[in-house]
Amino acid sequence: MIKWVKSGLVVLVLLGLAMATVTAQGPPGGGWWTSFAIQNVGGAQGTLSVEAYQGSDGSSGSTYSTTETIPLNGALSYHPGFSADPAVGRIDFDTPLPSGFIGAVVISSDQPVVATAELGNNAQGTVGVSGGLAKAQYQGIGGSQVANEIRFPVVKYNYAGQTTTFYIQAAGADASITAAYKMDNGSSYSHSYTIAANHMVAVSPADAGVPAGQPKGGGSFGALTVTSTTGAIAGVVVEHQHTASPATFALSTRGFMPTDLGTTLYAPVIKHAFANAATTGLTVQNASGGPITIRATFKVYNIVSGSSASIGAEYVQEFTNVPAGEQRTFRGLNTNTLGGMPAGTLASAVIEGVGGNIVATVNEANSKGKAVYSCFNSTTATASVALPQVKEGFYGMTNGVIVQNVDTTATTIHLTYQSASTEYILTYDLQPDEAKSFYQVSIASRGYTPAAGSSLPVANEKYAVTVESLDGRKIVAIAQEADVDASNGVLDLKNYEGFNLQ
Repeated sequence: MIKWVKSGLVVLVLLGLAMATVTAQGPPGGGWWTSFAIQNVGGAQGTLSVEAYQGSDGSSGSTYSTTETIPLNGALSYHPGFSADPAVGRIDFDTPLPSGFIGAVVISSDQPVVATAELGNNAQGTVGVSGGLAKAQYQGIGGSQVANEIRFPVVKYNYAGQTTTFYIQAAGADASITAAYKMDNGSSYSHSYTIAANHMVAVSPADAGVPAGQPKGGGSFGALTVTSTTGAIAGVVVEHQHTASPATFALSTRGFMPTDLGTTLYAPVIKHAFANAATTGLTVQNASGGPITIRATFKVYNIVSGSSASIGAEYVQEFTNVPAGEQRTFRGLNTNTLGGMPAGTLASAVIEGVGGNIVATVNEANSKGKAVYSCFNSTTATASVALPQVKEGFYGMTNGVIVQNVDTTATTIHLTYQSASTEYILTYDLQPDEAKSFYQVSIASRGYTPAAGSSLPVANEKYAVTVESLDGRKIVAIAQEADVDASNGVLDLKNYEGFNLQ
């Protein structure tokens, strides 16, 4: 996980670099590695101090470090499989991280920075494993966000063959934590851990005795709240196959801090049998102290040929009397809990906690894999969003940037694509609650509009992207990466949330 404050402090959990094996706590099979990208969102060139803390059981271990310079508006990246990155500057530890490393990283900067991490087991350079297709990305945690409580709306323990593992980091000081599970059959479980400062611990539902392999309502699906009685914490979740060798998918997102809780949330991407047979599940947790109503309004902004939906149509679904700590899922496939929204639709969503705070994630499955992202709190949305890593046909991978206007007034947005040497700007008008996907933006026939004096981004590049509302309206964004090459099998889909800049 990543945290940043005005001085640019960042904490990043790395789930294994060039790992040959994985313990029972974590994704199955071998070949797992993690990379990360850091974007300078300050006003000048910056200096980074990077420290890696080895270990996943909460105890202290070996430390590795380096100091790097990060350019204004630029990015740096670390990848354990390559000695150089052709698109951006590379981070090199003074003593290279050893094969089999698993642990956490702390990044400090004299400029504000944001960062994302990528987990995979596919063959890239010197890391990965033959047949590995799993990929996932997650957003970092701002230093002003770390707290003594983290919420995760989704827990699975061999539920439909999938399991979640949680990675909790002590953010600057030792932490004593308790992981409390609230499952879909009403049962509760808990387990406690201690974590040395800046290190992390892998947390499994098995530690607390959560039952494995039970169907809906049997107690293998639920939600998690992690609390610390001492130091502040941050965390991420990885959802993966319960058993596989090699693994073919992974999903990851950061946990929710108290600043993420709110009565109104936004989700830029909700799909019901859309392109590539894509379907999403929107899972919402009641983060208040008593029962509430959870309501979701879905607004269609794209359809496939033959769909009975109309652009701009809205559909409403709600769950009443949801107990404290429990979750509910909105899904078109099988359960038909999208308010009647027809198949073949792509929509945005506004989610309301009527009577209390909520948190939510969106889990997507399609023919290209599985991915997850966290929904956005209306109170933390801003007029500017940073996305540290956006690929445009880069080694066969392409990101779609999906932007949602979460204000009450229409706005004009600019998307600035910054490569190592060139800047490109796109422009678009967004109505309230409307979302727009920017995918394969280098292809002229797709109809994207460059800003005056600019041109379309070029293919085969990796960019740092900033999205701005020109009239100060609130926006949110995610980046969704897909494999457009598929020459070695279809690599897993992955998402991460954009950083709203203050």
